[in-house]
Amino acid sequence: MAFTQVDFRTPEADQFRFNPPPGVKVTEATEGERPGPAGKRFDKKDAEKPDVRTVGTGWTTVVVAKIGDAATGGGAKPGADAPDAQMLGQVLGDLPKVSGDWGSGRLLSGKLFSVLLTDDGRVIAGLVTPERLYEAAKG
Repeated sequence: MAFTQVDFRTPEADQFRFNPPPGVKVTEATEGERPGPAGKRFDKKDAEKPDVRTVGTGWTTVVVAKIGDAATGGGAKPGADAPDAQMLGQVLGDLPKVSGDWGSGRLLSGKLFSVLLTDDGRVIAGLVTPERLYEAAKG
C-alpha cells in the first residue's frame, strides 16, 4: 500500500459536521439533563471545580487530577453502585504497585500512554513513560 498524494491543507469545517442518517431523530440535551456515570444526573450546583492541572509542554504534557478515593478504587458504598465500584476496585487492585519519593500507587502503562493512580487520590496521565509520570507526581 502506498500513497499517491498527500494534502496538508486545513480541511473545510463541513467535513466535521455531524450528519445523522435518514430516519434518525436527534435530541440535544443541556448539560444538566445529560445522564452521568451509572445513569445519574449531574447537577452543576452540587459540583466543585475539579482540581486538574497540566505539567510540561508538547508531547511531554502530563495531566494531574485530584479525584480522591476513586483513584484507588476505594470508597465503594453499599447500594446500587456497589457492583460497579467493587469491579473497579478489583481491576485497579490488579494493576502493579509502584512507589517512589513521590509516594505510592498503581500503574497502567502501555506503548502509547501511562496512567499513575496514587494512593493519595491523584490520577496522573500522559502519552509519556512511567518515569515522566513519577517526575510529575513529585511536584
